[in-house]
Amino acid sequence: MNKKIITVLALLIVVISISAVSAFDLGDLFGTGENETVTIKGIDFNIPEGYKEDSTNPFNIIEGFIKDGYDLDGKVYKKDNTEVGIFVYKYNSSDSDYDDILSNFANETTINDVGGFIEFDDNDYVFVYTQDDSVVMIASNDKNVIGDFIIT
Repeated sequence: MNKKIITVLALLIVVISISAVSAFDLGDLFGTGENETVTIKGIDFNIPEGYKEDSTNPFNIIEGFIKDGYDLDGKVYKKDNTEVGIFVYKYNSSDSDYDDILSNFANETTINDVGGFIEFDDNDYVFVYTQDDSVVMIASNDKNVIGDFIIT
């Protein structure tokens, strides 16, 4: 009889432990296996699994636009040694500022069916395009991941 009580108590402890662990969000520890969507100035971007926001890295190429007075909003994400910055400049349809920004880029290309320009500067690739009265800049030290952040 004592063995049955001990066995039942042990099973009860296991069930309670599993319940407590499942109440804790294991996705925080191991990743959820899902991508996240982030909106910057009204434009949605995909954040692939494993990327975490890094508020300490402004990307050098973007600092020049900020110094020139452009009101950019953005976020920087990091996964291992890969860094990706997403920046959006919203303009009025009567502004010509977006032409000034785009004039800094010359190498026309398409990523994920989105036409824009790409440049390599300061060890980073910058893909720039317009969408919904905004100039979007995605910068990364790995050119191959830029398309992972674009939602078409």
